[in-house]
Amino acid sequence: MLPLLPSGWTVEQRSAASLWLKHVVVQFGWPAKRVTWIDVDPTHAAPAAVLGQLAQDAAAPDVKLAALVVAFASHIDQDTVDDWAARGLLFAAARPQGLVPGEGAAGLLLADVRLAHTREGTAGVVLEPGVDARRDASADQTKRIDSKVLADLAERACKQANIEVGQLAMVIADTDERANRVLELKGFVSAAMSQLDDASDVACIGAGSGSCGAVPYVAALALAREQAIVRGGPVLCVSNDDPYVRCVALVRPAVLAS
Repeated sequence: MLPLLPSGWTVEQRSAASLWLKHVVVQFGWPAKRVTWIDVDPTHAAPAAVLGQLAQDAAAPDVKLAALVVAFASHIDQDTVDDWAARGLLFAAARPQGLVPGEGAAGLLLADVRLAHTREGTAGVVLEPGVDARRDASADQTKRIDSKVLADLAERACKQANIEVGQLAMVIADTDERANRVLELKGFVSAAMSQLDDASDVACIGAGSGSCGAVPYVAALALAREQAIVRGGPVLCVSNDDPYVRCVALVRPAVLAS
């Protein structure tokens, strides 16, 4: 089990959450002795990078893997809003690059290819190992919109999966309402993927959920599974929420896996 818990939680809160989540999954049939808890500190590892490593591990020969990934967070209480306002983080007319308080939860069930093939009647997709990079300057501190990092990552992800950028059927991102994040994403898509329509082929999960930690990216991956099946082609998942870290992962129908 891989929980992506809120970064501000204490050790005690994280421990309580681990006990509760283990109790829940055992109730629903997961053997208690086979529940392994992977605690990830979000201050040291971006959620997209952690999931990318998990996908890479699952792709290794002779690896048996079944992982439940859950993310949840809530920042809509008054104490959080007041704290963000005091620290200059809250969205306002005078602070258009601020954060909008959000709340949500999302989950994924990941398995190695052999285990996934035993699930009859379940439409599967392949989550390719993600790629990530770090911007030279914080996106929150510069007025210049630079989409080059995302473009380079998309090219690397597609090359790694042996597909062309022109084959991508959709882009789904954790991008929120901040203008610099939206322009970074759309500038990258319009320059590299002329086959995509900005209105119907690009989705920004964070714009609807508000700021709630890893939830928008995990939700983007969950939506990518559905869209890869519906559209019959690979979907690119993008994370540009963090001021520095940029991550890209490819989700594609299992029938395309080599």
